Amino acid sequence: MVTPSAMERETAQSIAASFVGSWHGTGFVDPCNSVEAWYNIHPADANDKHVLAGYARLRMCGVCPIGRLELKGVRSASGLSFTSYSRNVSKAEFEPGGAPVNLTGTFTSLDSSNLTVQFRLDGDQSGTCVMNGKSMTESIKRSSIAGQFVLKSSKVADAPKNILICGCCAADPLVAPA
Repeated sequence: MVTPSAMERETAQSIAASFVGSWHGTGFVDPCNSVEAWYNIHPADANDKHVLAGYARLRMCGVCPIGRLELKGVRSASGLSFTSYSRNVSKAEFEPGGAPVNLTGTFTSLDSSNLTVQFRLDGDQSGTCVMNGKSMTESIKRSSIAGQFVLKSSKVADAPKNILICGCCAADPLVAPA
């Protein structure tokens, strides 16, 4: 593990605090599946942890719905580590593609001039995560059973309040009609 300097710790903590809010992301899972995610990062709690919660939709070739991922996580208020959990709630845990994915993000570097923090991802899969406090973006690249998983997210004004949880809707809307 890389030990950040005092200035790097202060910058990472500031970036972590600025990431509180609603996020929207798009990406892909090799070879031809698309992913769209909505999630919220909550203010630090009494234990100095930011809780992340949301959902993502997977589509084969960008069209056919093939699953919904439940997204959960805990980010340290220090901005130096996080844990993440995702599971396809459209499948039983014992089915292919239904097993949970647990990851740990470990600080590797910080570019204070660009407000960019980089993390190594370890756990059920491996990869990288880059958080940019200037552009308010987050990029995740990780290996998956299907191939490479890439998700690029941006902070948005507000996430939908009525995100559907089940995977049973024929039209597969990520957000329920108002």
